[in-house]
Amino acid sequence: MGIVTVNGKAALSVPETAQVLSCGQSTVRRMEADGRLSSIHIGAGDMRITAQSIQDYIESQEETNATTKDHEDAPDRIANERGA
Repeated sequence: MGIVTVNGKAALSVPETAQVLSCGQSTVRRMEADGRLSSIHIGAGDMRITAQSIQDYIESQEETNATTKDHEDAPDRIANERGA
């Protein structure tokens, strides 16, 4: 498997990550601090968020959204299966 990239980069700055995820920079920093995103620390307080962790986060959100949608549709599916 090759190196995962986002916008052609293996790691993105906090502002770039915020743009990709459509959130604020403080949210990206919080997500990095609590382990939802992985980072590479560079120099004096600067960091890059790995493209792999961004991809993993997006995929986990897609799975969560699909599961939520399945649960929302459950009453209709049950009613249809019962012939109601």
